[in-house]
Amino acid sequence: MLNLHWSWNHASDEIWESLDSEVWQTTQNPWVILRTVSREKIQSLLANPDFRQRLQSCQRHNHKSFTEEAWFQKKYPGSILSLVAYFSMEFMLTKALPIYSGRLGNAAGDQMKAASNLGVPVVGVGLLYGQGYFRQNFDLGIEGTDEVATIRRTTLRLFGVAVTSSDPHLFRLCCFRSAIFKYVQSD
Repeated sequence: MLNLHWSWNHASDEIWESLDSEVWQTTQNPWVILRTVSREKIQSLLANPDFRQRLQSCQRHNHKSFTEEAWFQKKYPGSILSLVAYFSMEFMLTKALPIYSGRLGNAAGDQMKAASNLGVPVVGVGLLYGQGYFRQNFDLGIEGTDEVATIRRTTLRLFGVAVTSSDPHLFRLCCFRSAIFKYVQSD
């Protein structure tokens, strides 16, 4: 599973930009960089003590943020709340995952980011459309244009759901933890 913490904690931006400045500026997607950067480029950067120090600093920061107790764990130790599902049609987490178009996505994304920083056990549940959402671009006047965002699944770390029984309406959603859902189709 791809960790999206980098999308609102920009401590590692310099590392991604060092690997491929052009790709980072256009996509802001570490997964694309990891899939396209050459082994030689990585080895060259790892030979640089300054780069290694920045990388190790980011690794320490990530390890600390994912292993230390956050606000929720400190405030509610032993809580029976194990997972909260946040259902939204869109989540604005990063432009590398264009599943948002406006204010709803902005609000949902900000709430998910805050929950993550606070250690609240929450998972976002939404829909992933192949065409993506549209972006509204406005000029200095009132005129606006719409641009459709195409989602290239090869640039994302996506995984499917696995059927858990012979019932085709049951599926397991693999998130931070696993949850079983049943859906019903209406006419």
